[in-house]
This record gives sequence, C-alpha cells and structure tokens, in this order.
Amino acid sequence: MAVNVVEIIDRSRMSAVQIRIVAICAAVLIVDGFDAQALGFAIPSMSKDWTVSPSAFTTAATVGVAGLLVGSLLVGALSDRWGRRPVTLVGLGVIVLTMFLTAGVTTMGWLIVLRFFTSVAVGALTPNLIALVSEYSPQRRRMFTVAIAISGFSLGGVIGGFLAAWLIPATHWRGVFVAGGILTLIVAIAMLVGVPESVRFLTMAGRQAAVGRIMARIDPLRPAQEGTFTLLEEKTARASVGALFQHGRGVVTGLIWLTFFMSLLVLYFGANWLPTILAGAGFTPTNALIGTSIFNIAMMIGALLSGLTADRLRRPAILVSAAFAGAFVVFAILPLFGGMPVLLLVALCVAGFFVQAGQASLAAFVGGLYPTSIRATGLGWGFGAGRVGSIVGPLVGGLLMAASFGAVTILSLLAIPAAVAALAVGAVGLRRRGTGAEVGAPGSDEGAVVVSDDATDGSTSLPRP
Repeated sequence: MAVNVVEIIDRSRMSAVQIRIVAICAAVLIVDGFDAQALGFAIPSMSKDWTVSPSAFTTAATVGVAGLLVGSLLVGALSDRWGRRPVTLVGLGVIVLTMFLTAGVTTMGWLIVLRFFTSVAVGALTPNLIALVSEYSPQRRRMFTVAIAISGFSLGGVIGGFLAAWLIPATHWRGVFVAGGILTLIVAIAMLVGVPESVRFLTMAGRQAAVGRIMARIDPLRPAQEGTFTLLEEKTARASVGALFQHGRGVVTGLIWLTFFMSLLVLYFGANWLPTILAGAGFTPTNALIGTSIFNIAMMIGALLSGLTADRLRRPAILVSAAFAGAFVVFAILPLFGGMPVLLLVALCVAGFFVQAGQASLAAFVGGLYPTSIRATGLGWGFGAGRVGSIVGPLVGGLLMAASFGAVTILSLLAIPAAVAALAVGAVGLRRRGTGAEVGAPGSDEGAVVVSDDATDGSTSLPRP
C-alpha cells in the first residue's frame, strides 16, 4: 500500500523531532545573521587598527552582498540534487573556516576574498534551511515555522550588535570573527547531531529504510512496515533554473522574483539609510540608532504574527499581498507626519511590520509552489532576485540623498516598490485560484512519485494520473 509522507506529516502533531529541526534551523540562521553582519560591526575598530578610512572597506562590504547573491543563485540548487543536510553542513564548515581566518587577516585583499566565501556560504544556507523547515512542518503550521526561521536571520543582527559592543572593547575587532566562528561551529555540531535529511528528499531518492525510521518518530502510532512511502507530486528530471519555468510555472516564477526583488529593495534601503534619514528628519544621532532598532523589532514581530495568521488561511497569497499593500498605504501617507519625528517613527515601524510580514510569509508561500525536486532551487533563485534588490535599494537611497530629496519624501517613495510587490504576489494568487493545495498535499491531482529500496540512482517512476 502506498503511504504519502506529506499526508502523514500534515495530519500529525508537531513531534519532538520536528520541533527540534525547526529550532536548530532557526539557531543556524541566527548565527548566519551575525556572520553576515560581522564586518559591519568590526569596521570602526578595524579602520582605527589599520589606520584607514572606513570607506576603504567599501569593496569588502560590496563583495559580501555579491557573495550572498551568488550563494542564493548557484549553491542553493545543489541541495535539490545532493540533499539539504550535506549542503548545509558543508556551508557551515566553510563559514567556520573563513571566520577564523578572517580573525587573523592583515591585508585588505585577503579580507575581501574571505568575506566573499563567507557570504556565498551564508547565501546558500538561507533557502536550504527554509526548504528543510517547510518540508518537516505540517501545512497548518508551515507559515509560522518558516517565519520563525526567517526571523532568526534578523535576530542574529540584533543580538550581534549587542555582542559586538561587548566584545570589541575587550578583544578588538578580531574577537567578533572568533566569536562568529565558535558560534557557527556549535550550530554545525547541533545540525550534524540533531537534524536528519529531508524526508521528502529521502523518499524521492528511494531510501525507504531511512524514511521509515524518521516517520516512526514523527508518527509513532503508524505501523513501522506499513506500505511503500510515496510523494504525490511532480518529479522533475533535474534541479535546474529551467525547471522553474516548465509546466506552466514561468509566469508565476517571474512574478515571485519581482516580489522578492521589491520587498528586499525596501528592507535593505531601510537597513542602510534609515539611521541617516531619521537624523535628517530631526532625531539626534543616538535616537536615530534607537529608532532603527525599534524598526527592526517591529519587523520581527510582523514576521511572527504573519506566520500565525497565514496558517489559518486557505489562500496565503491574500495575506502576503495585503501585507505589502499595508506597507504601501503607510509609506504613501508619511508626508502627513513631516515635522513630527515621533509619529514618523511610529508610522515607519508600522510599515516595517507590514513589509517583513509580507517577506516572511512570501518565503513560506513560495516553498509550497514548487515540488520537492526543485524547492530549494525555487527559493534560492527567489532570494537571488531579492539580493539584487538589496543591492539596488541602497544605491537608489544614495542617489535620492545626493539629489537633495527630503527625508520624508525619500521614505514615501518606498510606496512604489511596496505597491508593485503587492500586485505581483496578488497576481500569483489569482493564477493559482482553483488549482487546489500545494503539490504533494492530500487531495492533490499530481502524479504519485513512488520509490523503492531497489532504487540506487535516485530515480523515480511517475505513473499517469
């Protein structure tokens, strides 16, 4: 008898092993958030130590963003071929090595090289871990668990700022990178010991015995030898970007990339220029930094609450679109708060809440758009498009400031990308209306991927519907 592993996960309670997987993946992303921003924390101390201007680190910071883009586009897809777990462990190993080496670097050239490879590994891990969390979460909790994982990256930046403020006076800038290497090693060990391979990937690879052991821990009441494990979803020939445009997925994929681009443009615009813009709006430098921290906290709250809400909706695209639409409205009315710094900050926190709510829910929503064989590829290229937006956002902000636009005017212009994101993801929801649940969900009309212990090459058979 065929047993659909997705159906078992969806109908079961969150078991201890699933909770542990989500917790460890979130911990990895917290540390990744710290590692990604470590150079930013260290630059003031490094510039004094090396007797150079902080602007001398521009190239090192830029290649860090480029590395995140390369990791999202290229390395994330490898997990669809080799598995989520080995790619994650290799990425963590690269980060441990490069962080420790960075602590001993003495030249700008080596700093640039090491930051690039650190960022490539960090960029690859994000879509991989989101795919893993998505595949181990029941559909009724999936948006929330993915939101928890995504919030980890932002939380890593918040915690890292406080940690760096304590470390740098005692150990100078090198302590930041040593701490990052140690923390990454700890979560790598936790990943090695506590997180199994994706059960969907194992099913598609024909590893029935391994699937059986994991499913017995997720659903202990199910007989251990009950039937053959299957996936009711399409199996693509190979994990490639071309597969994202096959079988009618082309328009949806393009709209998803556009949404990622616009949402991360807004987020990174704020991350890079918000303290400066708030100072221009009447805040003292200290209060501008505090306001930026409050803005980040509002974004994390938005991510978590959106996950809780989205799990109760049959059409999560509606929530994602509504969140970006809410951000559009708030950004558009910001000129009403000109000359009122406190109200301006409150409005910005509300806008940040909506943007991050949309971004977090978007990642979980996209995880359900693609079958297991290309899920990490789809997420990786989506985040890759977003990384392009994360580069464009700060550049646009710099150009607007150089053109002497007012602080409130600059912020209100963010209504444009927020509106585009809302329309794009709304169009995805309209295209998918009437198509049913995500691929692999109970009741899906996709063909069943059936694998057996005899499969040694990872191949599967796809019966006709």
